[in-house]
Amino acid sequence: MHAYRSYATAVLPDIIFSLPDIPFTPPPYSQKRITKSIERSLCYLLDILKPVEINNVLYRLNVFVQMVGGIKETARSAFATTLLGELEPNEKEQTLLNNLDAGISGYVFDLVPLRQSLRAETDPTDSPTPIYRPTFTKSLPSLLKASLQSLPSDKPRIVNTTLSPHEILMLIKDIGIDVFDSFWAQQAASWGIALDFIFPAPSFRTSPSQTGKRQIGHNLYDSKFSNDFNRLSDDFLDGLSYSKQKQSSSSKEATDVCSCSACSPIWSNKPLCHSVAEMPDTHSEPELAPPYTRAYIHHLLHTHEMSAHSLLVTHNITILDAFLRNIRNFLEREPDELSLSEEIRRFEETYDSELQILDTARASWVSVDLARGKGRLAREREAAKQAENVAIQSTVDECL
Repeated sequence: MHAYRSYATAVLPDIIFSLPDIPFTPPPYSQKRITKSIERSLCYLLDILKPVEINNVLYRLNVFVQMVGGIKETARSAFATTLLGELEPNEKEQTLLNNLDAGISGYVFDLVPLRQSLRAETDPTDSPTPIYRPTFTKSLPSLLKASLQSLPSDKPRIVNTTLSPHEILMLIKDIGIDVFDSFWAQQAASWGIALDFIFPAPSFRTSPSQTGKRQIGHNLYDSKFSNDFNRLSDDFLDGLSYSKQKQSSSSKEATDVCSCSACSPIWSNKPLCHSVAEMPDTHSEPELAPPYTRAYIHHLLHTHEMSAHSLLVTHNITILDAFLRNIRNFLEREPDELSLSEEIRRFEETYDSELQILDTARASWVSVDLARGKGRLAREREAAKQAENVAIQSTVDECL
């Protein structure tokens, strides 16, 4: 704890998260352990809230507190109430605050430990549901509300490890969350998924899944993309197409553009200069290049090229950024909750919330990863043998 504070006082970051005591052992946890977690987290928070003296001037860190209490609403509410409670005289002297919340800049929620505890409570055995699938989504709002109901609403609220755009929309509408991380979008890129969704949802539907809903992206490991020379997104234009559309006087339709390095790459026609003396006299603007296609990234994924991950990460984060930007723009135009609820309903009707694409993409990623690893020939022989046995059995069944 003291080492953490020493690092913070040395670096003086713009934002610092207080250390929480989140149990690292498998759930469920006893009431005694949850109480201990709250007490320790408050102790850590008290320490990091002490002002830092720099050149005889007191400097206060921008501390974001991790909201603890597990999946017990009473425990989460008790932690929040303690933040508003008056400090002891010696604590006031150390922090120069009347209560802990007065020194807090915002609130942070980590969803991973909540999902793990909810899973353990629902199914004490090992659950077959993958940890990357959005589970127990409907149980999260009540837990977060228990932490926030007594706290001021004008401070930023951050959530880590959401797993889908559907969860993001729910947490914005029900809880008023302000900031989200991009973990799930980066994880999708690792498994070869190019995200492709937009808010508000389009009025037309393309490429429906078996459920009648669109997937939130494309599994580029799939062999159907081996000859697909389209850009990564159906809902966004690439930079070159948008540039041509702007030059066309006949087209005045407003469209979204994906500005990532995969959809809007730039070719520079300037030579690489190693000194000022080599700089050209004339200035030339970089040119937009055609977008990288699904077939090209499909090839990169199957040949283990690192550039596939780089291109997909930039694309997915750009799509997520556009998603959040469109939500902000929508709330500025129509701030009433009814309009937002209607658009969220349309989004859920358009895009699959079960994220079945994650299962298929991860399975493809594993198979390709093993295909070039140790023991590849033995696995291929075993797979060929199994396929031959299945074919023989099918022939026998037909004869009978």
